[in-house]
Amino acid sequence: MPGWKILCDFDGTIVASDVTDYLLERFASEGWRKLERDWEQGLIGARECMQSQVALIEATPAALDEAIAAMVVDPGFPGFVVLARSLDIPLTIVSDGLDRVIQDVLRRANLPDIETMSSRLEFHAGRWRLDFPYAGNDGCLSAACTCKCAIARRDPRRTLVVGDGRSDFCVADMADFVFAKHNLLSYCEATQIPHAPFADFTEAQTLLEELVARTAVVETAGQVANANG
Repeated sequence: MPGWKILCDFDGTIVASDVTDYLLERFASEGWRKLERDWEQGLIGARECMQSQVALIEATPAALDEAIAAMVVDPGFPGFVVLARSLDIPLTIVSDGLDRVIQDVLRRANLPDIETMSSRLEFHAGRWRLDFPYAGNDGCLSAACTCKCAIARRDPRRTLVVGDGRSDFCVADMADFVFAKHNLLSYCEATQIPHAPFADFTEAQTLLEELVARTAVVETAGQVANANG
């Protein structure tokens, strides 16, 4: 079997809060909450929800960036990135969230070279609009802004998902292991997906070391069994 790769959520995972919701609360008209409820009830897909919500934002780029500047990464996340690299495990941030937010937060954390796949936020003719370069095809069951399942399938290595919420449910179903918190933790418990709960990325560093060590033991045992016929 190949080694591991990590697909890591952003909002509520790398940063403590959902940055998109924070920006909508600050700058969008009230209609965004109804769209959120419609999505939660399965009446609309994630792409339709996010695109319509972002269209309600009334803020200049400078005002939006000032609000984003309040967002910081989990203190343990830089160490988690360093550990993953030392173990030769590629880490990709996969998010339904906004590239403008992710890039700014990572730049301020001195982590600008992490691969990211997310929704693309653009300011055009005085309005904000959203594009979905990683939406996948029409077969995406959740109509996700970023099809995390398609991203997982592009690389044959085992998939470790790190996340916190609803946008991680689909990819958790196909993952080899999950580090989970909040709603994703409840989902993994209910569906019996192999997982470990984590509170922050300092704890996730320990969990990653343990996961890699357990994998090595299993692989060694398999190799011995095969050698013995």
